[in-house]
Amino acid sequence: MEQLQVDLASPRLPMAYLSAPMSAPSAIDRMHHYLNARRASHELWEAEVLHYCPHTNSPSIGSSDVGYESWMAMDLEVLRRCDFIVMAGNWNESPGCRRELAMAMHLGKPVVYTVEAAVALYQELRQAA
Repeated sequence: MEQLQVDLASPRLPMAYLSAPMSAPSAIDRMHHYLNARRASHELWEAEVLHYCPHTNSPSIGSSDVGYESWMAMDLEVLRRCDFIVMAGNWNESPGCRRELAMAMHLGKPVVYTVEAAVALYQELRQAA
């Protein structure tokens, strides 16, 4: 009970959304996207940046019967709940990443393009809380 009170009293941490390409015509390209996103996610975790990464927090595209638009709707809902977005990999070549970026910008969420910038923004948001 004592630990619960401590946990409940802890301030809410900011949360990032990691946007990186996921889908691709070939399995090898999808695997490269997955590994690149995992690398960025790992770097964020090592820097203790709380974040959501669709590649690691959900089943792989193609391993589920969920259609693309349903998948995007769920990811965009998570993005709405995050405090900022981190654009990674060749995001500008991905229609899904461009949709996520457009949503983040429309919602007025900060956008960063490197893990280093994400770490700096995360620390800034934590200090402001």
